[in-house]
Amino acid sequence: MHLLEKWLEEDGWDLLGAAWEAEGEVVALPVGALELTDSRVRDDLDLEGAASITDTMRIQCGRSQLSPEFDEGHGVCVFPFLMRDRHGQSAVLGCTALLMGQAGTYAEWHGLFRTVHDFRDRLRGQGYWLNDEDDLLDGALLAHWERPKKVRDSIKKGPSGKRSGS
Repeated sequence: MHLLEKWLEEDGWDLLGAAWEAEGEVVALPVGALELTDSRVRDDLDLEGAASITDTMRIQCGRSQLSPEFDEGHGVCVFPFLMRDRHGQSAVLGCTALLMGQAGTYAEWHGLFRTVHDFRDRLRGQGYWLNDEDDLLDGALLAHWERPKKVRDSIKKGPSGKRSGS
């Protein structure tokens, strides 16, 4: 695999251009690049601390963070390369790449997949947002939302795990 990756990063990159299987440029952004917190919603919407936050507000906040990231091309480009042998069997070689202009391209190879959909599912599973998944986005934003932890000041536990003063 190392020799294949080396070839792909040097001579093979241009040759794979013809095999690029995509309906448009897909960009992936790491989940950690967003601030998915209720405090961010409060700041964005200029809400008081006691105001309740709805899932609709959370989705709006998450989407407002993703849109400029994708529009400005932040993140990595997703390259699913369709490989087909002479017998018609095919697989997709999955790659993400950070395009750095004259500094070059930094590729990460993710392996072989049966379909482009399988490759993109793997990226989602590895913690990437994809700009082509509008139908999945709302649920994904809520699933990654950092929910506030409720702290009960009235019950403090000591090192033994028992309530203080009991």
